[in-house]
Amino acid sequence: MQPLALPDRRLAMQLSGILRLANALDHPSRNHPTMRGAVEPVPRLELSAPGHSVVVRVAGYSPLDPSAERTAGARHLLETMLRRPVIVRRSVLPREMEGLGNP
Repeated sequence: MQPLALPDRRLAMQLSGILRLANALDHPSRNHPTMRGAVEPVPRLELSAPGHSVVVRVAGYSPLDPSAERTAGARHLLETMLRRPVIVRRSVLPREMEGLGNP
C-alpha cells in the first residue's frame, strides 16, 4: 500500500472526522417510535457555518445524554482538521413545533 500524498492525507483526515462524528450521532437514544411501535432513526440533521464555527443541529440530541460524551470525543478530530469549533445542538422536530404555534 502506497502512502497518500500530503494534500490527500489532509482530505482523508477531514473525511475521517466527518465519519467519526456521524457514527457518534447515529445512536439508538436518538430514535423515535413509529405508529406501529417499531423504532426508526430520526433523519434530521442540519449544518451551518456561521462565522468561524460549524453548527450541527441534530433531532433528539441532548447534552445530558450519556452519548454526548462520545459525541464530544468524536468532534475533536473534525475540529482539529477544520481548525474551527464544531458545535452540536438539538434541533426541534416538526411534531415538537406544533406546540409552539399560535393557540
